[in-house]
Amino acid sequence: SSQQYSWDSRTRREHFARIRQYTSFRFPTAADKENLADWLRRDAALKAVTFSSLFERAIHRLGTLCIELPAESELTRIVNSALNGFFADVHHLIAQRLNETVIANCNQLLKVADTQRLSTFEWVKAPAGAAGVVNLHKEVSKLQALRQVGVTKEHLTGVPFKVQKILFQRARNEKASEMRNHPHEIRNCRMACFVTVRTMEVIDDIVQMFVKLIHRIDVRAENQRDKQLLADFSRVEGKTQILYRVAEVVTENPD
Repeated sequence: SSQQYSWDSRTRREHFARIRQYTSFRFPTAADKENLADWLRRDAALKAVTFSSLFERAIHRLGTLCIELPAESELTRIVNSALNGFFADVHHLIAQRLNETVIANCNQLLKVADTQRLSTFEWVKAPAGAAGVVNLHKEVSKLQALRQVGVTKEHLTGVPFKVQKILFQRARNEKASEMRNHPHEIRNCRMACFVTVRTMEVIDDIVQMFVKLIHRIDVRAENQRDKQLLADFSRVEGKTQILYRVAEVVTENPD
């Protein structure tokens, strides 16, 4: 029983040794942990960008290599370190690709002009209003402001879109003042991802507005046409007799 089986006993150690011999598993060394951390940071994090998913990848990786799991606290530390390192690498990669003009434009989004109450950053974050010409003009203005920053797809080459969305969301959840306080690599990288993803969202909003406006125009045009037909119909003389004759013909010749 569990009460008779001591986890610090010699019997336990012998049993573990036999299990390792039978399954070919071995105790993790310092080099194993270092290699795991490097693999998580350079490879696995490209597909598993959350702690829970990366933790699962780490367990699967060790199992594939027939290496025993370290203590949970140790594995948690390794995964956290790898995930933080991965995002630090992404920050550096994107930030170094941005030229001075793009960086200056990103910083300009975070400033509040003397004639404005909010920064452009806060303004372009605002959700689209109801479909209408005025709101359509607002969304087009947002799109123009975002495109003028100069961020292109080449700046984010090699960075998975789900990573871009995570960095976009981190930027979106912060105020302009909080973004300005970040180190320049973090700020520039997150702003580049914000501009890219937000541009896609605004384009989607514009398209949806166009669809709704076109549908509204079609409905109004059809209503106007129906009104015109009714007006023309009311001007037809003897329309009751005509309808009666039509009903007779339809009854006699249903095909």
